[in-house]
Amino acid sequence: MTKKEDVKKTKDVEVKQSKVEQELQNTKNELEEIKKMLQTMALNKNDLTIKNEVEVQENEYDEYVDIPANKYIKVISLTNHQLVLTTQPNGQGKSYIFNRFGDARNIIFSDLQDVVHNQERFAREGKFYIADKHAIRVLGLELEYDKLLDRKGIESILTFDNETISSIFSSATIAQKEAIVSLLVGKIKMGGENIDLNKVDVISRVCGKNIIEMARPEKEEIEE
Repeated sequence: MTKKEDVKKTKDVEVKQSKVEQELQNTKNELEEIKKMLQTMALNKNDLTIKNEVEVQENEYDEYVDIPANKYIKVISLTNHQLVLTTQPNGQGKSYIFNRFGDARNIIFSDLQDVVHNQERFAREGKFYIADKHAIRVLGLELEYDKLLDRKGIESILTFDNETISSIFSSATIAQKEAIVSLLVGKIKMGGENIDLNKVDVISRVCGKNIIEMARPEKEEIEE
């Protein structure tokens, strides 16, 4: 190979290498542009999501309905024994008596306002359930009701898997935990048909009480 041919070959290699480097740089630039586009799209999507969530929250909490004082509001007992709600302290005023879990009464809204004011802890812990979303809003109980179980939620707790049962029971209020335990004890005493005792044991471990043992007749006689 002559010197002239050697120089030409070297130049050809340098030209090819330069082209390859340029193509790599172009590819790198294109990838950077795509990356910027994806970041912009993600930011826009996040902004839209946040905006939608804010709008939903504002619509939910800004809603206010003027409830007539004489409107009947459905109230359900979530206590597994007699529950007495009164419009004045120390059992005074008008009384509303619920004999068992699940009993429902229609209470005029003005009386319900007095009941919630007089027995606020019962209202916030879920000893009874107000089955009217507008009344809940006006009475200022929406935050509590985001966490409270309704009648169906309490009665159907054993339909979930063990992990969910544990989570639901752990996050329940003291009053609603007591209601769940009391209902389970009653069902087991009645024969316990269709009750998964393994799931009952999950609740026993969370609450620190042996629910199956509590349902035994011998236990009842000792306590008496």
